[in-house]
Amino acid sequence: MTDTAPPAPVPQPAAAQPPDAALAAAVLARHPEVAQVAVVPGGTDARDGTAPTPATALVVPRLDRDRARQELRLLWNAVADSTAAGAPALGTDFDTSGWTSSYTGAPIPEPEMREWVAHSVALLREAEPATVLELGCGTGLLLLRIAPDTRRYVALDLSRPILDGLAVAVGRAGLSQVELHQGEATGAERFAGAGFDLVVCNSVVHYFPDEEYLRTTVAAAVRAAGPGGRAVVGDVRDHSLAKAFHASVVLAQAEGGATGDALRQAWRRRLREDPQMSVAPQWFTALAAGDGEVSCAEVRPRRGAARNEMNGFRFDAVLHREARLLDIGDWREWSAASLTVDAVDRLLAGRPRALGLLGIPNARTAGAAAVATALAGPDIPSATELRRLSRSHDGAGVDPEALFALAARRGYRCHLSRARGAADGSFDAAFLPEGDGVRGLLPRFPRSSGGPAGAQVTEPVVQRVLGLARKRLVPRLRALAEAELAPAQRPERYEVVPELP
Repeated sequence: MTDTAPPAPVPQPAAAQPPDAALAAAVLARHPEVAQVAVVPGGTDARDGTAPTPATALVVPRLDRDRARQELRLLWNAVADSTAAGAPALGTDFDTSGWTSSYTGAPIPEPEMREWVAHSVALLREAEPATVLELGCGTGLLLLRIAPDTRRYVALDLSRPILDGLAVAVGRAGLSQVELHQGEATGAERFAGAGFDLVVCNSVVHYFPDEEYLRTTVAAAVRAAGPGGRAVVGDVRDHSLAKAFHASVVLAQAEGGATGDALRQAWRRRLREDPQMSVAPQWFTALAAGDGEVSCAEVRPRRGAARNEMNGFRFDAVLHREARLLDIGDWREWSAASLTVDAVDRLLAGRPRALGLLGIPNARTAGAAAVATALAGPDIPSATELRRLSRSHDGAGVDPEALFALAARRGYRCHLSRARGAADGSFDAAFLPEGDGVRGLLPRFPRSSGGPAGAQVTEPVVQRVLGLARKRLVPRLRALAEAELAPAQRPERYEVVPELP
């Protein structure tokens, strides 16, 4: 089991635990819903050696993946059906029902959603696909814009009410080449060898139950694409930016007088209870390195000018069956070379064959990452000071759209990459000159030498089991301890964790 929350106190090995701790662990371990348990005696925090801590039981609940998967499937299907039932219009070509901001809880503003749709469509149209397979088509935000230029468009979605509403819009638009099917994203397996120019699974991965489901779906998507085709897994929540994202939400929602300790507790709670999947960029690059059917995996930061969670904390993974790669001879470290956007402009004015930039600070995420670092530290500033810290770091970063504008002005194509998965959101860039000589070539970006610390995927099945255990199992364990242990032997705190340290 995996989790993204900051570490709990480190327990001693069971054999070395004091008698009361060992006895408490043995009693709690008898509960049928407990997989593992360790009791940390009260005393000092193993992380800093000074702060007093109560006796704490670290509990790993049993995980029935099949049952948890089915529960999640039913839950998300019910949410989708409810969203369809509450849609403002049946068969509209711009139904954004269910798209709400994590910061405000309100619907994401229409201009931001239209920008999101426009950039998503532009990405999918890059290779001018004639045949498309879409996994999780939803209300047709992409289908209704791409299908008119295709010969065949096959779309799958789990929700029958959503498909019924989409069928109205498809019929109204006269899109006879569109085929709508009810099914899960893993249903791509039945299209293996179909040779689609494009297979797309956009803004759906966060609903997947676990890594196995993700791996099955992505592998099936690749096999359904033709020899020169692409599989695009779009709008993926970036696991390497999870701490920064949740820090940004906590700070945005904080009252001016919120204490640092309260902010840290809210941040840790969001990390611990996040119900949706996030994936590290390195997961996709590792897949490409180990899968002979994928020649290149691009990990692109989301395009767009709006400052929102999609543009700041998500990416698009583009998996190419066949790709021609160009080695960039001139890679420059942004900080080591003391680069600025104006300095890059001067470099491009010299018409280099290609130019590569590494570690560009991201104006969309640098502030949030600095806040996350502060929340993890021993002395946490106030909300007011954290906002000042965030603005300072964002101001020193570069907006990715500024590099696209610069490239266009100088006659270059700009490629951005988050493949190395830096925790502060920094990214790499490559500039290739426009022209027939490099048409169709992709830059070969460097990958990180290793994956991120810990898991590369947050698994909702695990998060669900952990969440239910906190609500249901912990009270039962407290009752068990009260029935069988003397007061001095009972743990004061219970922490439900995915695995023992």
